[in-house]
Amino acid sequence: MMLTGSNLTIHYKSKDDDLGTHVVQANQGYGFESRVDFFGTTFIFCKASWEHGHAEFDIYEASRDRSRCSHYCKWGAAEDAITGYKEGEEEPDIFMCLASEKLFNLT
Repeated sequence: MMLTGSNLTIHYKSKDDDLGTHVVQANQGYGFESRVDFFGTTFIFCKASWEHGHAEFDIYEASRDRSRCSHYCKWGAAEDAITGYKEGEEEPDIFMCLASEKLFNLT
């Protein structure tokens, strides 16, 4: 996940694991690894906050992301939105506008 302009505080959590809270400096990235469980129900939740807002969203949901980003899921953060990208794509397919805090799937 990458943010331009200000630091981003993120907290990732699944049903079984708490990946903790991390502060990502502006224009830097942060990553983590996870595996889909045997039943294909892996679900990772994210809370993100920065000086311009906050968001809570599903950063990984096996039913949505197993084919969307089978090896690498990329997310971006800006002052007004969180964006998700299909593996290998330059344009986001998931867009969450922070003004309305609703998640839109663009595909």
